[in-house]
Order: sequence, then C-alpha cells, then structure tokens
Amino acid sequence: MGDMVPDVSIRNISNYATTTATISDFKGKLLILDFWGVHCTSCIEEMPHMEALQKEFGDKIQVLLVTRDSKKMVNDLLQKSAFVRNIHLPFVIEDTILSKLFPYNAFGLHIWIDAKGIVVQRTSGQSYSAADLHKFLKGQQINLEQRQDDKKFTPITFSLFSGNNQQINRIRYYSYISGNMPEFAGGGGGGIIDSATKKTIGLRNLNISLANLYYMAFEQAGPWQRVIWEVKDSSLFTEPNNKAGFAEWWKKHSYCYELKVPVERADQLYAFMRQDLERFFGINGKIETRKIKCLVLTRTLGANNTSYKSVVNNTPHSAFVEDALLRDSIISGDEFYMKYLPRLLKKYIHDSLAIIDETQYTEPITLIMHASYDYLSLKGELQKNGLDLVEAERELVCLVLKEDGY
Repeated sequence: MGDMVPDVSIRNISNYATTTATISDFKGKLLILDFWGVHCTSCIEEMPHMEALQKEFGDKIQVLLVTRDSKKMVNDLLQKSAFVRNIHLPFVIEDTILSKLFPYNAFGLHIWIDAKGIVVQRTSGQSYSAADLHKFLKGQQINLEQRQDDKKFTPITFSLFSGNNQQINRIRYYSYISGNMPEFAGGGGGGIIDSATKKTIGLRNLNISLANLYYMAFEQAGPWQRVIWEVKDSSLFTEPNNKAGFAEWWKKHSYCYELKVPVERADQLYAFMRQDLERFFGINGKIETRKIKCLVLTRTLGANNTSYKSVVNNTPHSAFVEDALLRDSIISGDEFYMKYLPRLLKKYIHDSLAIIDETQYTEPITLIMHASYDYLSLKGELQKNGLDLVEAERELVCLVLKEDGY
C-alpha cells in the first residue's frame, strides 16, 4: 500500500488492443487487477459485475482479469461455459509477474493502482461498489476492508500447534472455535484422516459461516429437506443482500472450528461437533417433520413418454445448463439427473420456499433452457420440457435450529 508499482511488462493479454502492455500504459486511469482461477466459481460469478463497472466508468478505469492458470485450462473453461465466453474484459493468462508483485493465498484479490501508478487498495471484489468507485475517482476518502494475505500462512495447521507441527501428532482429543482469521482470505475445510484405519477422526474448518457449520454438523443426522431458523437475529446466519457489505459481514460472522477425536470415537465425531456448537452458540438443533409451503417440481408428460428424450438428446446445452456445469459440475455430456435440478433452481429463485422434486425421473435426461433467472420465465421453460413448478404444501423433514430463550 502506497508503493509505486514497477513498470513491469504484462504478457498474454486477450480481449485487448495488444497482447502485451506495461503498467505505465495504464497511467492516467485507475487500474484494477482482479486475480482469479478457473476453479474459483465465486471469482467467475463476479465477472459480469466487474464488466458492468468497466462499462459504467469507461476510460476512467481499466479492469484486468489476471490468472496464473495455463492457456489450455482457460480455453477449456471458455469452450464449456457460455457464461465466461460472454465476458469481454481483458484476460491476462499464465501470469507470473503480477502474482509475484501481489502474492495471495486465496483467489479474489483486487489490487487498485491509481493514475500515478501507486497501490491504493488491496481488497476483494466483494468489498466495494460502484458508489465507492465514484467517491474514489472524485478524490474522496473511502475505507475498504483490506486483504491481509500471508503467503507463509497455511490452512492445514493453525498457530495453536507450535513446535513445527510436532505437537499435533501427540494430541488425541481437542476442539476449539475462533473468530474469522483474516490472514487467510479464503474459506473452507476438510477431514482429518487416521493414517492406520483411514477413518475420519477430525474436522478442520477455516472462516466458515455459522449456518454452514450447523449444516455440516447435522448432515450425518439424517436427510432433511428444509432448514428452519428460530433465532432472535437472523443476520448472524444470512448473507447481506448488498454485495459491497459482504466482506465486512463475513469478517464478523464466520468462524474457525477444529475437532479431533480418538480413533475409537470416530463414529461420534459429528455428535461431538453438534455439542460444541450448542454449548458455544446456544442454538440447539433437531430433526422434525413439519407441513411446509413449498415449490413442487412435477412432471406433465406421461411416465412412458419416450419421444421427449429422443427429441432433445442431440440438442446442445443452453447457457443455463452450461452455467450449471460451471457452478456445480453436475452435468456430464448430454446427461442431467433430475435430482440435481431443485438445488440448481434454488440458485436463481431467491425465495424462502423449498423446492421438491416429484417428477419420479431416475434416468438421466437433457434439459433445454432459454430463460432469464426468475420464477416466471423458468416456470415457462420448464413447461416446454414437460415439467412444471407449482406451489403446494408438503410434509417435509426439517432441520430446526432454535436459539436458547427464543
């Protein structure tokens, strides 16, 4: 922050007037470096937003989408995803220089370089809005959440375990909860596997929302179709609608949780996790059956109708289906399993209602979807495919999370 950026050469630029440029070529405007990767779906989802900012501010700014990934990896993504092909911002591919100047341990880093070539912001795409850009370009002060990536930091072992990780092999049981760890800008986790038995004896989660911690803890408690939060303040679990406020919300409402148990207690791992969460957060969970209003995915074609599948199997995927492939990796070739559709539709129908599949399709089918991502247009497209989405009441198995004293 505050340093003059060396006038380095930037190579392998596409969607731009030239394939090479230098930092000084962008002087006189705000240069925004957006570091992304082909496997970072959240980075890719932000690309239309960045393109909209580029159009709004014109030659006052220049956004460069920078990736260390190979040309082949990027080309493979472009071939399979119309979502990315529709992005017309400049791409910097196989980058080595910019990533060394601005090291990071998670994708989504945004570097602002001002008109004089000085670093003025080290933030994320979810930390600012068009209004912030307007203020900055007018010379007004803005306060954005700054990224604190430390390349020496690893999410595999936390600082709790000193002695060059020696102690971790001697501890048989522990659990702990901490707040957001800003030194690691990403979020995620995984299991700790016992080398002898190959059993999962622990969980390690870094910067995870409280909602996702509870979902993980109760995933093994039985299949549930709906989550009901009976809590005093839902903002603790619900991401803000304002994208520019996400980074601040995430810093306050995400947690690090780690648990390790003796191998003989491996089957109680998630029960221990549920107990930890209830003790610390005061929210008890249980599985209940409740009658709930929901959206029911139904089948309007006859069960033995074979002409539908034969007509559509050789038709290319639409942008909607390609987008699904990008986000969830749930479509293979021309085949799509209906059980995945409720989860996919839920991404585009921002409603509290659960979506239930009652189509009874068990074999893979192909869907042809050409619709905007809203309820009415998706409903119309589903009807063309012999499906419908209707409101109805159903008895659903629910995960009920209730706060003490609610």
